[in-house]
Amino acid sequence: MASKYFGVSGFFVASLVAGSLAFAGCGGGEGDSGSGPEDVASAEFAIVADGPNFTGNFVKIGGKRKEYADGKYACLSKLEEDCYKFDKDGGLVDSWGKKIKFDDLCPSANVPAAKWEFWYTIHTDSYCRSEPINDAYNKNNLVCYDSKDVAKQDPYLANKSVEWLEKGKNKNKIVCLTKNAEKTFEFDVCEDVTPYGYPGYESDGNGGYYGDLVIDCGCYDSGYYTAGDSTYKPTCECPDGLSLDQLPGCTFNYDCQLECDKSYSPNGTET
Repeated sequence: MASKYFGVSGFFVASLVAGSLAFAGCGGGEGDSGSGPEDVASAEFAIVADGPNFTGNFVKIGGKRKEYADGKYACLSKLEEDCYKFDKDGGLVDSWGKKIKFDDLCPSANVPAAKWEFWYTIHTDSYCRSEPINDAYNKNNLVCYDSKDVAKQDPYLANKSVEWLEKGKNKNKIVCLTKNAEKTFEFDVCEDVTPYGYPGYESDGNGGYYGDLVIDCGCYDSGYYTAGDSTYKPTCECPDGLSLDQLPGCTFNYDCQLECDKSYSPNGTET
C-alpha cells in the first residue's frame, strides 16, 4: 500500500534578518522509486525545524490530483482535508504520539497523467478552525513554500506543493519564512522655550486649545519664492532629519519652533 507520510522531523522557520535568508535542510521535492506496487506512490513531507516550539499548534493538510486517475488503479486521487497535531519539534502525530501516514496515493504517471497539489495551513486550535497563521497574504509574518519553490516566492505557490508524484517514495521539505524586526535609536536634544503662562488657552474654534509646549530643535526656514507670483513658501528643516512625521501633535510656528499640543493622542482621540 502506498502512503502519504508526513514524517515531520522538525519545522524550520527561515528567518529573514537584515536582508539575509537563513535556512537549513532545503532539499527540493525529491522523488525516488520505492519497492511498493508500481501503480501507487508514497510521499513524505518534512517541515524541517531548528528552535521553534510547536506545542499547541496544529496543521490542516489536504491534497488532490489535477485529474483523477482512471478507475482501474487501486489508489486515491484525493487526500481529504483534516487537522493534525504537531509535536513540539513540528512532527505530525496522532493522539497516541504515532506519526501520521496517508495511504494509497495515485502516482502522476497513472492515466491520465497529472500533477498533485498539496496545501497546508497552521492553526492554534485542535480543529484547525482558527485563522491560519501562514495565510496567503503573509499578514501574520509566516508563509510556507515547498523548498523547491523558496527562491521563486511565487504567491501562487505559497503554502502549497505542486508536484509530479513519482511511483514509490517521494519526499518534500517545507520551508516557512518569517522576518524579524530590527530597531535602532537616535537621540536629539530640543530646548524648551515655552513662554511663561503659555498657552493662554488659545481657541481652536472647537472649544479646545492648542500649543501647550514650545520647543526649539534647531530647525530653520529654508523656504523659497515661487515662480510667477513670487509667493514665499516657508519650509522648516531640522538637523538630523527630524520631521513633523516623527513629532505627531506638533506644528511649526513662524520661527520654525515646534508648538506641541499635549491633548494630542497618537491613537486619534484626545486625552
